[in-house]
Amino acid sequence: MRTNTLFLDGLRGFAALYVLLCHARMFLWEGYSKGFLLHKNEYSIVNKIFVYLFTAVRFGHEMVLLFFVLSGFLIHLKYAKNIVNYGNEEFNWPCYLKRRLKRIYPPFLFSILLTYCLDHIGRSYFPIPYYKVDPNDFSIGNAYDIKTLLGNLVFLMQAYVDPWGSNTPTWSLKFEWWFYMLYPFILLVNRKSVLYSFGLVAALFLFSFIRPPWMPELFKQIFGAIICWWLGAVLADVYSKRIRISFDALSLFSLLLPFLAVYNVRSPQVHDLLWSVGFMGLISSLFYLKSKGISTNLLDKMKFLGDFSYTLYIIHFPILILLSGVLLKYTKGQYPQHLYYVFIGSLLCILISHLLHFIVEKPFVQKKSNAT
Repeated sequence: MRTNTLFLDGLRGFAALYVLLCHARMFLWEGYSKGFLLHKNEYSIVNKIFVYLFTAVRFGHEMVLLFFVLSGFLIHLKYAKNIVNYGNEEFNWPCYLKRRLKRIYPPFLFSILLTYCLDHIGRSYFPIPYYKVDPNDFSIGNAYDIKTLLGNLVFLMQAYVDPWGSNTPTWSLKFEWWFYMLYPFILLVNRKSVLYSFGLVAALFLFSFIRPPWMPELFKQIFGAIICWWLGAVLADVYSKRIRISFDALSLFSLLLPFLAVYNVRSPQVHDLLWSVGFMGLISSLFYLKSKGISTNLLDKMKFLGDFSYTLYIIHFPILILLSGVLLKYTKGQYPQHLYYVFIGSLLCILISHLLHFIVEKPFVQKKSNAT
């Protein structure tokens, strides 16, 4: 089974690379609307080609939704297969929680320390990107107090506390963690009926629109997003034959992606849901191609990125901001017109993450499990 789903690791690696390039473009280049469009005649042909190619790398938030769908699939796959093969196998809550803790916390704790150190260096010696809104209108966080630290450690960022320091992409960890915590309860319903479990998740999603004043902010956010994660679980039920729908039929949902790339949906929750449906269709397309014997070697080769994609995601942002500060100090506050530093900064983040992966991630993850 590991071989059949190998391309999913590559897809996760691609998503991490995409987010990295999106952020590197944000902090190591002057920008499109407030830079390139103002003096594009000064750009060489080669640099113009890079600029136009990189206009596709602007959906960083949306790519995180692909992580959610993949996560839902991988978490649920083991249990979906066990239900098919063994019936209602007992759910081992302590074992499940231990795996989730070992998966999430070691890289996250390291990222908290790394962010504090890099932010301290940056604010002291390379302050420009830390103390103002950068040319792309992205404001850098600066919260380092005990309340913020504790709130981040229990995954309450952007609900009750700010993200830790400059590392704002950790917002997605809040969702991942609370999806993990809700999953055992949804699984109880899923064991009885995949339809009822999807109905429960859909009801939570709809309830988030009501937003009654007595509902905690955390619940509003998690209920409004869990359906994106559960779409991956639906794919796992399709894969395990609990749902009798073919992947070629589901692959039609991938047609949503080019439409959504052009037209913006105003409701954030609906926007995220539609993108997640599109990504469910994309993954289904890959499963369908795989079933027809069509190679996914290109994605398979990106597995090495998928192996340390979590470490890359959790530490790249404070590194890029520090690099941005260094760059601005020696260019007198002017971002470059070329994208060479985008590639250099991205490569540096990849190398650092790859090395740290062997220290803060790999020793804590079970080698033989790709579904938990």
